[in-house]
Amino acid sequence: MVTDKEKIKLINALIDYWKEDTSLYSSIQTKHSAFILVKEMAEKDWQRELVITIVLKRIKKELTWFVVILYDIVPKKEQPAFPEEYCGKIKKITDSWIEWGKEKGFIE
Repeated sequence: MVTDKEKIKLINALIDYWKEDTSLYSSIQTKHSAFILVKEMAEKDWQRELVITIVLKRIKKELTWFVVILYDIVPKKEQPAFPEEYCGKIKKITDSWIEWGKEKGFIE
């Protein structure tokens, strides 16, 4: 059985790998294997809440376009609403997700 500590380590390693491997691309790489694996972990055997918490903690510490995975793993009806002018603005999108995460109890 995989412990939460091992899950957290693996998810963080996948996020690091995605960031390193896609840093030179000009578009968000959602087809990257690490991105897909994290998404699948949230959708299948792994706890969705754990993945959401890890992603929120990471984006709280550092701006990263990995934030877009939240659109895939958080049900649409639960996602924060963004004004249209936020499109393409990572800081505004990230701040909205962080606020959402605090309101929902995922992060402090």
